[in-house]
Amino acid sequence: DDLTDALWAVRAPRERALERMIQNRNMTAEDATVRIEAQNVRRGIGNVEEEVRRGTVHAVIENDGGLDDLARKLDVAWDDVRSWGDAVENVPPKGDISNLLASQE
Repeated sequence: DDLTDALWAVRAPRERALERMIQNRNMTAEDATVRIEAQNVRRGIGNVEEEVRRGTVHAVIENDGGLDDLARKLDVAWDDVRSWGDAVENVPPKGDISNLLASQE
């Protein structure tokens, strides 16, 4: 009866996230800070490491590099059966993550 087969947390260092929002979305530093603070309050996930131990979060992706690095990390997580918890038989086919991320720029 779960809503998802697996839950992945993607996190980026605060300064890196601010930098990206300012450069890629033309946000002011103040607006970017407000957005990050709002996400932290509404996220719904507390301590990520504790959520992994509980089995709520199945994979943690560190988004601390560029898009190519993120795509590589997502590929690795996709192929790791631990990233899917009990839903390993339901893993959807992997698409081209690099193209998907490039369309988000």
